[in-house]
Amino acid sequence: MTSSGDLKSSIENLQCERESTHYWNDFLHSYLKTDKLKEFYSDLPVLENLPLAIERKKDFSTQFRSTLVEVLKEQYAKSGIDTIPGPVNKNIELLRNSDTFTITTGQQIHVGLGPLYVLYKILNTLQLTEDANQKYSDYKFVPVFWMASEDHDLEEIRDIKLFGKTFSWNTDQKGAVGRMSTEGINTLIDDLIEEVRPTEAMLKFFDLAKESYKGRTLADASRYFLNALFGELGLVILDADHPKLKKEYTSVLKAELKGEHLSLFQAQTEELDEKGFDPQVYIRDVNLFWLSENDRSRIEIKGDKLVSGDEVLSDLDDIEAFVDKSAESLSPNVALRPLYQEQILPNLLYVGGPSEVKYWLQFKSVFDAHDVPFPLLFLRTSAVLLNPKQWEKLKLENWKDLYLEEESLVLEINKIAAQEERDLSGLLERARANLDTYNSLFDKYFKGYSVDSKIQKILPKLDELDKIAAERFIHRSESNPLVKQTLKIKRGYFSTGYIQEREAHIAEYAYILEYLQDLKKHFGFSNLLKINHLINK
Repeated sequence: MTSSGDLKSSIENLQCERESTHYWNDFLHSYLKTDKLKEFYSDLPVLENLPLAIERKKDFSTQFRSTLVEVLKEQYAKSGIDTIPGPVNKNIELLRNSDTFTITTGQQIHVGLGPLYVLYKILNTLQLTEDANQKYSDYKFVPVFWMASEDHDLEEIRDIKLFGKTFSWNTDQKGAVGRMSTEGINTLIDDLIEEVRPTEAMLKFFDLAKESYKGRTLADASRYFLNALFGELGLVILDADHPKLKKEYTSVLKAELKGEHLSLFQAQTEELDEKGFDPQVYIRDVNLFWLSENDRSRIEIKGDKLVSGDEVLSDLDDIEAFVDKSAESLSPNVALRPLYQEQILPNLLYVGGPSEVKYWLQFKSVFDAHDVPFPLLFLRTSAVLLNPKQWEKLKLENWKDLYLEEESLVLEINKIAAQEERDLSGLLERARANLDTYNSLFDKYFKGYSVDSKIQKILPKLDELDKIAAERFIHRSESNPLVKQTLKIKRGYFSTGYIQEREAHIAEYAYILEYLQDLKKHFGFSNLLKINHLINK
């Protein structure tokens, strides 16, 4: 992909603390700023704690390292990648060595790669790996992207949203999305190109997408696509839907089907709930699916049978043999997927969004039961990509004011109006205080007779006056062109109703893919508690 005139080679980062924005919440505060949740994880995700994670993971199976390398090379060849990029091939080979560890992120395999946050997860993983390699030169660290290829929620991955329009891949296929044929995706891309009039950078992005989706499964196509963009940066892409990998997981599969995990899951979930945090994941009696050629269906226990839909899979007293024979067809749900990942990777750290970090904390007791080290959990850095032409028009003394509520932001711009509103609000506050004094004196002078109920009817009227005044100030100030421009930027980039990284598709900002090295440095360990606002200069 070549550069676009929209982006110059220098990217300015206007950084602020996450906790001063709407990207913060009570859970993140408890996890990253206090010891309230310490029992649910091993260590905080800071660079200085990597040696602790290495010590826990140092006995990862040397034999299985070779299997992992073998599977990865097989998968790259199957994806039609004739020559594995040098940095990727080097990293895959490094996985054979006992002094090599991974730093991993994972994601569903969206059509067209997905929203911007997917890119940010990858950039975090790449930069965290670079940070670790620079700090701890006695070890090697490899960035891994875990494709959630066994997921069956097609609704969550089928859309490409561009410029307020949604384009959907219409297919009646069922089962694990990674196994699906990509037939129809290139037709979708042709249709959207015709409708949205994409930029040159977007056209190049979609040309690569069409090449990737030609004659491959969705998992193979996603690897091909990701490799074309991130291969030179060394990103290793893994599909865990493989019999040799599932074989390593058989002890966990057997324990799950025997019901050995349920009480552990439930106890940890209840403990989180008692600390004030609703569970992110619903724990089922059996947290596995049955994979067939065209389906992924929930496994249940009925009587003395293990069933999936109308199909009887096994007698409960024959679980051991059943798993030994059928492990590759057993697919972990969200509750067991993290343990599967950590069982088959020499992994130290996982990069996830706020919801992911929260649900991982439901699972540590099951990790402990299987003596699998729990990784560091890194909250992915969030970012806002800003339009330089709009940004230059702002005249705010403090650009962080864009995170204020709209009313406060407008008043900040209109300083005189702000003073006028304070004057009116002050009068109403004095009126409330005078009513309180009046009520107290009335009670004192006329024992046994109260006017409190009548005063309580007056107070809402004062609140109504306050609201009317605020609305009139907003209406008056919006005639200011600077206010209009500022609110437009606020609503487009800093609104709680539109989180750019979750809504905007990577394709819409395809021009930034030319500058991954420059972007990458704004992520990593030093940016754990930051929001990065990236603007071209």
